Order: sequence, then structure tokens, then C-alpha cells
Amino acid sequence: MNLMTAIRNGDILAFTRILTQYPGLVNKPIHWGLKQQNIAHPLHFLCDAVFEGYLSENSALAMAELLLNKGANINGPLLPGKDTPLIAACSLYTDQLGLLYLSHQPKLTHKGVHGGTCLHWAAYTGSDTMVGALIKTGMPLNDLDNEFRSPPIGWAIHAVQQKEPKRNQGQQINCIRLLAGAGAQFDGSVISSEAWPEITKALGLN
Repeated sequence: MNLMTAIRNGDILAFTRILTQYPGLVNKPIHWGLKQQNIAHPLHFLCDAVFEGYLSENSALAMAELLLNKGANINGPLLPGKDTPLIAACSLYTDQLGLLYLSHQPKLTHKGVHGGTCLHWAAYTGSDTMVGALIKTGMPLNDLDNEFRSPPIGWAIHAVQQKEPKRNQGQQINCIRLLAGAGAQFDGSVISSEAWPEITKALGLN
């Protein structure tokens, strides 16, 4: 059994045994997918496994803590345009993993897929838990992503207007409220007439 299989099976005993025997695996990329086309740091892959339904988040937390205790790099390889484990947690609806990763002082301003930071992705997916936690770190609230040139609050507004992602629909409004309350700036011209009442209420404009 390899590390990927142990993770997908939720087999903490096999996972522990493998890492004890091969400690260098804590930072070795995992290749996965039908054609092994996806490459992820083990801390990132835990988020993927939870999102794909292979693993419970409680099991993922136990595995993540073991990886971190054995020296896993909280930021992964930190490649331009590639998601860190924290960004993965924010974009894949794994809030408890996100909070654990956040407690290990990761790089918060790194820009991953679409040039978005962890705060962009937390706002887009409607994770008010992570948005609130990230705001408390004092990280920049108005940093623009590299692709759409939008701040995190703009990503939340976009998600509300597009009625996506359905998994967290509704919590984006609270993310907007949290960000606006913390001083995030926004562009009113991007708000559609249909979404205007709901969003402006969250922004405190009515």
C-alpha cells in the first residue's frame, strides 16, 4: 500500500506505518487521477480526498497533524500559480483543515489558481469560517487576483450573482458582510440589478 491509497482508504495505521518507514514522503508530491495527471503535496491531497468523498475530514485532520509533526512543509512547494495546502483547504470546502493549516503560520499572500489568494477562495466558496479567521490575521483585504483583477469581496459577489458554487450558496453573503465590515473595498458597478438588494444589504448600503 502506498501513501495515496492509505489516505483514500482512511487507514491511519497504514498511513502512520508508511511515514515511519519512509519519512521523506511527508513532502513528496502525490500523483493522482485517471492518468496520474494531478500532482499535489500530501497536505493538499488530503483536501482533495475529502472533497472527492474518499476521506472524512476528521480522518484528514489526524493525518495532517501527523504530516506536520513529521516535518511537512505547510506551504508545499510554493510554486507560482499553484495552490498551497491552505488555498486548497479554502477552495475545497475543508474548513477544519484550513484552520489547522492556518495555525501553522503559512504564507497568506501566495497566489494560486487564477491568481487568487486563500482569502479569494474562501470568499468565493462561501466559507465564512475561513474568511473570518483570515481577516483576523491582518492579511490584505483588497489584494487583486492576477487573472480577473478582483479583490476577495469581488469573488464573493461573483459567486452570489452566478448562484455558485451550490455547495455553499448563501454563505457568500456573510463573507461579503465580514469583508465589508473589516474595511474591504468593492466596485458597485459589477453588481447586477438582480443581486443588488441582497448584496447591498450585506454591505450596509440600505
